[in-house]
Amino acid sequence: MNPDSSTDQQPLPPSLPRIIQPWLRVVLFLAANLTLLSVLVALLFWGMDESEFQTDLEELYLIQIISLFVTCITVWLFRTYFDKSSILSLGFEWTNRVKDSVIGFGLGFALIAVGTLLLMLLGELEISAIQFNFDLLLSYFILCIIIALNEEILVRGYVLNNLMQSMNKYWALVVSAMIFTLFHALNPNISFLAVVNLQLAGMLLGIYYIHQQNLWFPIALHTSWNFSEGAVFGYEVSGIDFQSLLQQNISDTDWLTGGEFGFEGSLLLSILLGLAILTTHKLYSPKT
Repeated sequence: MNPDSSTDQQPLPPSLPRIIQPWLRVVLFLAANLTLLSVLVALLFWGMDESEFQTDLEELYLIQIISLFVTCITVWLFRTYFDKSSILSLGFEWTNRVKDSVIGFGLGFALIAVGTLLLMLLGELEISAIQFNFDLLLSYFILCIIIALNEEILVRGYVLNNLMQSMNKYWALVVSAMIFTLFHALNPNISFLAVVNLQLAGMLLGIYYIHQQNLWFPIALHTSWNFSEGAVFGYEVSGIDFQSLLQQNISDTDWLTGGEFGFEGSLLLSILLGLAILTTHKLYSPKT
């Protein structure tokens, strides 16, 4: 891996874009996305009281659906009008991607499951009860798909895709992961380790994309990560509480458990993410 090698920079689309500089398209895209999202959320929630939602899940669903809608609108607008490229070229090709998607889904689950097992072996966590609610689990799973689609289309599909045309793909990976981290910077109970792990998670979600230019692996990984962390194993997900299948008692050793931010704030996860990034890079980087 040579971050200074210009040969890793991706070519511009065959049809000349309206805005030549891909990094500038990224800046304008993010500004348009955040502005439209803020306006829509403000209009929809104007005068509303949280008591109008029967559960926190309903409110979270509404926000995520709005976010996905805004992402789809802004990606369509910028991809067709400014980039002059097809939406499918962002990485939606499904042919021969089933195996990779299954691996991505399994990797997301494995990271949380292995981390949980390690915490149990260290005496930092114990499972106190099992509470199975099929409808609730299904609702959370669908929500996690919506979240994954939104963030992967936005950060990996549009932002990383364009940054790879502006700079070496490994630098593009780092910058896109920083943007991904900033999107979660205002989440409750965030910590230094959480920031580190969000950056590493952004790199894990993007390392497949810079080699394969396809979104299904990171979408599957992101979905299973959030679902297993929150709805299955009972951690907070980036500081947001889920009702879960497994009820846990956890110690107050926050640097190991992640504390109130969830397992994403754990040093154990930092190590697991580093190993996952190296493994994914080795599996999917072009063989020379």
